[in-house]
Amino acid sequence: KCCTAGGAPFDPKAQSIGYVCRKGRKPSGRQPNQDSWCAHRLPSQLSGYGVFDGHGEKGHLISDHVRQTLPMEVLRCMQKSSELEHAEIAAALQESFRKAQRGLLAKPHLGTQLSGTTATFVVHDHTREMLTISHVGDSSAVLVKRKAGGLSDELEAIALTREHKPDLEDERQRIEKAGGRVTFDGYCHRVFKKYGSGAGLNLSRSLGDGLAHRDCGVAAEPEVSEHRLCREDHALLVCSDGIWEVITPQEAADMLKGYDQSQAMAAAKCLADEATRRWLGGTGGQMTDDITAVVVFLHPAFPALSRATTASTTEPSSPLPKTMSRDGSFGCSDDGVASSFDLGHGGRCHPESDGEAKDGGEATA
Repeated sequence: KCCTAGGAPFDPKAQSIGYVCRKGRKPSGRQPNQDSWCAHRLPSQLSGYGVFDGHGEKGHLISDHVRQTLPMEVLRCMQKSSELEHAEIAAALQESFRKAQRGLLAKPHLGTQLSGTTATFVVHDHTREMLTISHVGDSSAVLVKRKAGGLSDELEAIALTREHKPDLEDERQRIEKAGGRVTFDGYCHRVFKKYGSGAGLNLSRSLGDGLAHRDCGVAAEPEVSEHRLCREDHALLVCSDGIWEVITPQEAADMLKGYDQSQAMAAAKCLADEATRRWLGGTGGQMTDDITAVVVFLHPAFPALSRATTASTTEPSSPLPKTMSRDGSFGCSDDGVASSFDLGHGGRCHPESDGEAKDGGEATA
């Protein structure tokens, strides 16, 4: 499908944006790609970039639905952001996520009681030079910047989000106060009913997952933060945990060396290819997670950096993804139970295909 900005055809590569959305290889057989992504550009000098990682039997339907509905709701709120204080912006964005959650629960055919999605959406205000980040779940956003006081070609990674996991102390307290409990199952921490089994979700915040929200204390309220851009800020990465399970933020930053604004697609593919290689290497060729990477170069006028020096090794400290134990058994995953560029550009891989993302969205602004 076509991409549009203000009704005209649009090429995201012309805006220094690269993307890959790749279906994983699952040991349980053929499953749809549950990742979705989006990128939007409004005439009001706002851009938005999002990644949504579904889980559960119908997670692919939920992530795709959220991709189509949440971003424009958030962008409508952000069009008034210049008039608001941070607390007011945060409250407005939290209401946008709550509205998205109410909308999901009103659509039971999407399987919203037992399936859900992460949601990470970053708004770039080009006039104010500000990033506003709102997220639930573990699809992390990372800022890549030139290292202060280091060599001219050194990059460092700054996390813009934290993973919403049940073992975080503040998340555990909130879950227990809401009537849930957090249990370690030998691989990761999961959320259950206080008395009984319940959902077994390994996220403390998500969209969808109606039973986990109702009975176990999982929340749909996003954390909201702001980052004012400066000259040293080089690129924005918004990726699903198919990237972050096997590549550290600093390793991802190092991989961007040598790529300039005209090579954003190649940079995204580099991240996805390396993640795929590490998944297959760590699981004996058995599996990879769904992998989504959105790469945005923030200052296209800057030249590419040399790949001659790096701040980290090229191999992760542990070659095994977190979803696989060292004895070869599978454990922690987001799959529920234990045992536009208006751009209007966005989408996910066809459920039965491998490879890069196919267009799946139209302009809606």
